[in-house]
Amino acid sequence: MDDAPRIEVRSRAEWRRWLEQNHETEQGVWLVTWKKHRPDRYLPWGHIVKEALCFGWVDSRTRRVDDDRTSVYVTRRKAGSPWSALNKGYVEELEADGLMTPAGRALIEAARDDGSWSFLDDVEALVVPADLDAALGHTGPTRAAWNEAPASVRKRALYEIKLARTEKTRKARIARVVGRCSAGERPA
Repeated sequence: MDDAPRIEVRSRAEWRRWLEQNHETEQGVWLVTWKKHRPDRYLPWGHIVKEALCFGWVDSRTRRVDDDRTSVYVTRRKAGSPWSALNKGYVEELEADGLMTPAGRALIEAARDDGSWSFLDDVEALVVPADLDAALGHTGPTRAAWNEAPASVRKRALYEIKLARTEKTRKARIARVVGRCSAGERPA
């Protein structure tokens, strides 16, 4: 990641041109962008993500460059990585606008086939899995803390639990959520 090329673009069209020329040959890139207080050079995050999705790429980590600029690591999307509702919504919009490319469509088709397209649907719908539901209890302050937490906080907790790779990790994450709720804290 640290040895990935670093590029700076000033427009959505320039970013798309770079992706058209490099999406098959590069593994990832640090995209340097200007902050909002530089409107003449500012490229909104949504534009970065949407163009990346068109080519089967996805945004990742961000880093501060200086007071005026930041950088985001954008890379080819890994097979099997889960799709957020936001990105799936962007894909619908991009398809309707005729902006998706064959590379982006192929990745989406593979995600539908391997289940990663719908993997987070229950998290997005705030469905509490049975093991977490049982651990929270049906009444009492622990359940109340869960129920009163903002939807975005509950979603983050559900996301962390869902992405656990082992049963041991899943149980530990559930225990952490329950412990925080029992202490009257936010679950995540």
